[in-house]
Amino acid sequence: MPWDEKWLISNEVADALDQLDAHYALLGDGIGDPQFDAFLRDIEPYQTRRAGTVLRSALQSLAARGRTEHTAYGLSWGSLVSFLEPAPALAEILDSYCLADDAVVRPGSLGREWARRTCEAAWPVWLAACASESGRHRRLLGTLPPVTTGRLRLRGLEPHDRR
Repeated sequence: MPWDEKWLISNEVADALDQLDAHYALLGDGIGDPQFDAFLRDIEPYQTRRAGTVLRSALQSLAARGRTEHTAYGLSWGSLVSFLEPAPALAEILDSYCLADDAVVRPGSLGREWARRTCEAAWPVWLAACASESGRHRRLLGTLPPVTTGRLRLRGLEPHDRR
């Protein structure tokens, strides 16, 4: 099922959203799949309570074919908060779910790579969801206005007028 494209600001964001979706698909068939549910339980100690709740809710919405701006926001925000700087133990947990085997040279290396790629895909999705016309998540960025002309413009970062 395709994503609700009313809020997507560019093809790059749509591609990033597809990549983010694919990174989670590596871990299992989603909520309801015993392996995927075990993954969510295993990473829980390394997440804040809110990050765990938001990520689980977004993944449940995906399982119910809810491909909306709110789902994309939750998936990207939960990914960033959970995996931006994975602890060594979390990276090793990710190793075990990313189809790693005994051939991994350094424990956690594949998990760190999965986390890095997931976060790289999550950034543009999170920014687009925050900047969307609905403004539902804009309060999180405060200074980010609605998207115009297909690119993000941050207030306060333009050169000041010299009078």
